Amino acid sequence: MSGPETDNGGRSSLGLRIVPPDGAAEDIFGPPFTEELTAAGAEMEDGAGAARPGARKVGADYLVRVPLPGGGAHLWRMSGEGKLSAADIRALAARSAAIAAQPTPKTEVAARSGDSAAAIIASLAQTPSARGGRGARLLLEAIGKATGWRQPAVVAVRRGRAKAVRFVDQFGNAKAPSIRIFAEAVAAKGAAAFSTAEGGEGPDKTEIAAYLDEHRIDGFALALPEGDGPALYAEGVIATADIIAARNAFAVASDARSKKAGRSWRPVLFGLAALAAAAFLAMPTTLDVSAPAVIEPAESEMVVAPYEARLISLSARVGDRVEKGAPLGQMRSSDLAEAEKRAALDDMLERLAAQEALASGDYAKYQLAEQRAAIAAFRAEQGARRLSDLSLAAPGDGRVAWAIPESRIGELIPAGEPMAEIQYGEAVRARLSIPVADGALVSAGMTGSLVVSGLAGASFPVEVLEDPIMSEDRDGRRALSVLAAVEAPADHELLKGLTGFARLDAGTAPRIWAWARPAADYLRFAAWKYLGLHL
Repeated sequence: MSGPETDNGGRSSLGLRIVPPDGAAEDIFGPPFTEELTAAGAEMEDGAGAARPGARKVGADYLVRVPLPGGGAHLWRMSGEGKLSAADIRALAARSAAIAAQPTPKTEVAARSGDSAAAIIASLAQTPSARGGRGARLLLEAIGKATGWRQPAVVAVRRGRAKAVRFVDQFGNAKAPSIRIFAEAVAAKGAAAFSTAEGGEGPDKTEIAAYLDEHRIDGFALALPEGDGPALYAEGVIATADIIAARNAFAVASDARSKKAGRSWRPVLFGLAALAAAAFLAMPTTLDVSAPAVIEPAESEMVVAPYEARLISLSARVGDRVEKGAPLGQMRSSDLAEAEKRAALDDMLERLAAQEALASGDYAKYQLAEQRAAIAAFRAEQGARRLSDLSLAAPGDGRVAWAIPESRIGELIPAGEPMAEIQYGEAVRARLSIPVADGALVSAGMTGSLVVSGLAGASFPVEVLEDPIMSEDRDGRRALSVLAAVEAPADHELLKGLTGFARLDAGTAPRIWAWARPAADYLRFAAWKYLGLHL
């Protein structure tokens, strides 16, 4: 089920039967109870647990029985799609309690109608102050207690149109559309009030009769404001003068409590909040430029493959300290080895030919053979030197900052490809990638700090060595980069390739500018790109 406050039109239908302790049951509203429902209600009356609310499925309907404190019960009939929930039963029990608490319609109101205005004013004066809907409910409750009127409600009227209707509780919400129609009808006639007990101009008599019959009430009254403001509605046999007095008292009390609650403090609070916000936004704050960083040596030398050859071994790893001439790796080339052997063989053959010519006395042939032997010897010496170059060695004392991966062992390496990098000294630098929007804030001499991945708790001072320059990565994307010196202690070895994050101090600026600067940079870029404006 969608709840007890439903009707047809895609939702459930609700009906009520009152079963008094003595006397016949009476159907109050909704579809009439069938014999099957009446029999089921009698069974629930005699069954176990009759002293607390209960429910039963009867055909396509649900029957909910709510016992009353003074005896008797309310039988609620709910029909429609869906299932009955515990929340539905609790809501119907609360509604039964509210209906049972309402006073008897005519005698009590008639006895008190003469002094209702004084009673209302005295009761409203004692109502505690509250804002919004809670304050309106408190005032409506006070009117109900002072007069005995049922279901008092306030209607917001603006330019002759009835807007929201607020009741003491939610059980009057079903009457709100009709009340707005009655209020607008009275406003259209220019009348100050309307009461079914005294008649008057305004609502259609047929609509009034249907409304009274539908909701099982004996009458109602409405009092409207002179212009815009709250109108008051209440049920019962009520004199026009009484409902007007109650409306005026309600309006005065509501306005006085609203002014008392917010007249003096609200502007002051708004003013203080505005001053605090302005002061907060004007306070200076530090401007930081954050940039990814990659460590690289301050001074190093690259060892490259001298010829195209196959890598067969590596003798040094990243971080190893080496001396000049220390082996780094070994390469092998079959072509170079074969050329060196051919040159040595040619040298030997030419020398034999020279000796043979000398023995035969052919001096010209001897000289030619000697020249050929010298050329072959040079070629053999050059081949041996090339083979010696395939033994990679450190060019100086330092530390291996980078080396070709061991996974490349066995591959044919082209000539000129880097094989290792030797770092000289302990100084390192960081290559920072600066966001384009922050490029104007970065210049040589700026300082900051650097944290490196893998070195938890360590922070290193940095100083920018150059102004930002535009560079391109391998994918062709452009970015600003700067080189910064890193001050690292001896117990922290920062190797090439380590990544980190640098934060540079760009001075101070008002907090509002620091926050708005990215948006301003974007607007300047968009104006230049799309409109051709240089802001």
